[in-house]
Amino acid sequence: MTRNLEAIFFLSIAVVGILGGIFIFPSNIPSGFGDDLITPEFFPFLALFIIVISSLAEALFIIKKKDKTEKRKLWEKGKAKQASIILAIFVFYIFVAIDLLGFYLASLLVLVGVIRFLGEKRWWLSILISIGVIGLVHLLFNMQLGVNFPRGIFF
Repeated sequence: MTRNLEAIFFLSIAVVGILGGIFIFPSNIPSGFGDDLITPEFFPFLALFIIVISSLAEALFIIKKKDKTEKRKLWEKGKAKQASIILAIFVFYIFVAIDLLGFYLASLLVLVGVIRFLGEKRWWLSILISIGVIGLVHLLFNMQLGVNFPRGIFF
């Protein structure tokens, strides 16, 4: 992919994000800076904002490069297969594992598995990172925002 096409790709991501924020989510925009700012509707907008800003920054960085005809591979050899496997794992996680095992256990198993699949050799670090991520998600969404997670067989 040439640098010009890559810049157009990132600019199109930013445009789609901006249009989605304007036309798809306008009724969910938090109003003001009071207690209503941090609501469950706020987090999709925060993610959308980060995606748009990152895409614009990457497009500008690519445009400023001197050699615009340099070709780069989109993925290295074997990365498409790895991405497909991870995508399949997360589809299984969303549609099967959460309903069967509950959010916490399914998330722990999937995170440990994905971290190990991506190359981490130490079990204790994989488990520690997974527990930390799940704990942070629990703190933010369950305790602060009152979002209840799906329950499964165990808890």
